[in-house]
Amino acid sequence: MKKQIKTVDEQKAEAYQMILDYGNAFIKKKDYEKAIAEFNQAILLYPDREEAIIGLASAYYFLCIDLNQDCEEALRQYSDLLNKRPDSKEFLQKRAAIYTHLKEFEKADSDLDKIKE
Repeated sequence: MKKQIKTVDEQKAEAYQMILDYGNAFIKKKDYEKAIAEFNQAILLYPDREEAIIGLASAYYFLCIDLNQDCEEALRQYSDLLNKRPDSKEFLQKRAAIYTHLKEFEKADSDLDKIKE
């Protein structure tokens, strides 16, 4: 049986998916720093693919909420995502949760009001 040789694009796509899987596994293990490193690697491979960018934002979200670290970066990540998808209820909810965690209640209320609109 002849072994099929994969193209560079196929190898890159497989590597990307594997890195995403590692990033998500690290989030589940609450190893957010490693998750951030993995998602950053995925973004280097495919800078415009949203799943790695969302994964990175999610890792920063949990780093903020669970460990009270890098909350400003978590806010920046979700604000960047909202610039691309301003109607995303998920992104608005996450950013509102970060604002609430930081006791910036007016900003949290503003995001929550946008969800109701």
